[in-house]
Amino acid sequence: MKALARSYCWWPSLDADLEELARSCATCLEMRSDPLKTTLTKWPQTNFAFERIHIDYAGPFLDKMFLVITDAFSKRVEVYEVTRADSQSTIEVLREVCSRFGLPKTIVSDNGSQFTSAEFQKYCKLNGICHVTSSVNHPSSNGAAENAVKSFKLGLKKALLDKGRESIKTVLTRYFFMYRNSPHCTTGLSPSSLMLGRKARTRFDLLFGDRRTKARENQIKNYSGTRVVSFKVDESAYARCFNKKGWKEVEIVRRVASNVYLCKVKDANEIWKRHADQLIKIG
Repeated sequence: MKALARSYCWWPSLDADLEELARSCATCLEMRSDPLKTTLTKWPQTNFAFERIHIDYAGPFLDKMFLVITDAFSKRVEVYEVTRADSQSTIEVLREVCSRFGLPKTIVSDNGSQFTSAEFQKYCKLNGICHVTSSVNHPSSNGAAENAVKSFKLGLKKALLDKGRESIKTVLTRYFFMYRNSPHCTTGLSPSSLMLGRKARTRFDLLFGDRRTKARENQIKNYSGTRVVSFKVDESAYARCFNKKGWKEVEIVRRVASNVYLCKVKDANEIWKRHADQLIKIG
C-alpha cells in the first residue's frame, strides 16, 4: 500500500499516516495474518517472465477450489476457479495460462496427487517443462506459492467484507487489478510492468490528466515560431520557389491543412503545395 501511494504522491509523514490508517482499519485488524516464523527456501534467480512458476491449490475456500499460479520473475499471480482439484483440471488451466505467456521452463509444486500423477508428468515431459516438487511434509519449500495462496485468501476475505454484495468473480478482478499494478516489495516494480514490459493504466493516472495532450500543448506553447498568418482563397501571395532561389507570385486555391495551402503559379499552369512558412503576403 505504501509503495503504491509513493508512486503517485508523497508528503513527509506519508508512511506514518498510512500505517496509522491501517491500524485503524477494522477490516485489516480483523483479517491480519500471523507473524512469519520461518524463512522461505531460496530459489535461483530468474531472468525473464514465466521462466519458473509456482503452483498450488487454495481450498476448499468459500466452498470453492482455486488453482493459484505465481510467476517467480514478475511476482504476478493468476487464480483460476476449478470444479475439481485433479490433474486434468490443473492441465486445462495451465494450457490456458501458457496460451498467453508461453511455456515455463520450470514448474514448482507440492507433492499433491494432482501434481505427481502420471498424467501431469506426461504433460510436463511433452512440453519440455522441468517439474520440481517441494520436500515431503514441508510445503513451505514452495514458499512463493504458499505466500500467493495466503495473500489471495486474505485479500479476498477483506474484499468480500468491504464489497459484500458483489460476486466473487468481480471481487477477485478488482483485487488482482490493484495487486498486479502495485509495486512489489521484492522487485520494487509492479507485476504487470515486469510481465507486460510497460506500466498499465489505472484510475490513479486520472490524477495527472492526459500527459500526451499536455506535452503537445507545451510543445506548441514553447515553439520558437511567433508568426501567425492565414491566407484566403483567391488571395495573391509570394511562394518559395524550390527549383530556383527566390519567390514567385501565386494565387491561393485551397487550404488543405491548418498551415498548408494549394496555390496556382501566376502565368503558369502549375499547382504548388506550400506551408505558411513558405508563403508571404502581398502588401
